[in-house]
Amino acid sequence: MANNLMSVTAPPPVYGYAELQLAKESLKDSIIAAVDMENIDHTGRRIQDPLDKLSEVGIATLDMRNLPGSFEEMSFAEIARFIEARHYITDNWSWVTPKTCPAYWHINTGKPHVADPYHCRYATSRRTPTGKSAMEQIINFVAIRSNASHLAQSKRRHAMVMFWDAHLERTTFNATENKNFDKPDTTFLDLQKWDLIRRRYKDQPSCSTLLHSLGIEVPNLHNACNDAVAEVLAFIRILKFTEEEYNAWTGKQNLPTIRTNIQDTKAYRANRKMEKQMEERQEARRRNRNKNKGKNNGKNNGNGPVPG
Repeated sequence: MANNLMSVTAPPPVYGYAELQLAKESLKDSIIAAVDMENIDHTGRRIQDPLDKLSEVGIATLDMRNLPGSFEEMSFAEIARFIEARHYITDNWSWVTPKTCPAYWHINTGKPHVADPYHCRYATSRRTPTGKSAMEQIINFVAIRSNASHLAQSKRRHAMVMFWDAHLERTTFNATENKNFDKPDTTFLDLQKWDLIRRRYKDQPSCSTLLHSLGIEVPNLHNACNDAVAEVLAFIRILKFTEEEYNAWTGKQNLPTIRTNIQDTKAYRANRKMEKQMEERQEARRRNRNKNKGKNNGKNNGNGPVPG
């Protein structure tokens, strides 16, 4: 990948409902995926390698061939249940939560730490040693599915991988050596730049703004996995538009809420438990540092500068 830089484009333009149907037809044998990343770039440490800054990666996929019925006949909520999700937190930054992040940005400005690494709602979060290993997991997750053995002549499936404001993702993918994502089998698209979305908003909306307009509820955005699931849900919802919904939404009307009931409550509880454990460890380390600092200050009374 480092020698074959990834190109990210906007999805093909859609100027009317008939063209949206053609776009849907072209994806009937595809794997629809979204990848989202969070990184630590505000702590004051100068880290150049994008993989070293990577704190979490999430991926959500929908394999159109795995649906038990036709995309046309199944409801949006029924299709949503076939989304697969994975979430990886790198060991380097696993200790950073909204409570433990030491960045001056929070202390000096009062701005909260936005990312919620342990608030994944759709999968049990998995620890992985480094940003590089996290990217390997994500890339292979799609590659294995696009190389499914049941396909005739072992022909690779087309995978459409979406991002939302792709700068971070493009930079990180380009720093990754794994070659399993190669054209023409994989298309990389920035969903935020889709003309269908930009015509409605006249600019680049936030993902939460788009979800609200589509009647989709995804809690705890700024978790890499939750964001990836949100992007796939948004894309599927648009593909599932009736002509009446298409006209209403492009006419800037918000659509009624549709509940999907795909959150994994057991996984979410496990993830929050990991967060609590991590914060307790950080608090214990902080107390030990302060205790040792106090001992050093006590030993130093009248005896010159503190060692170290």
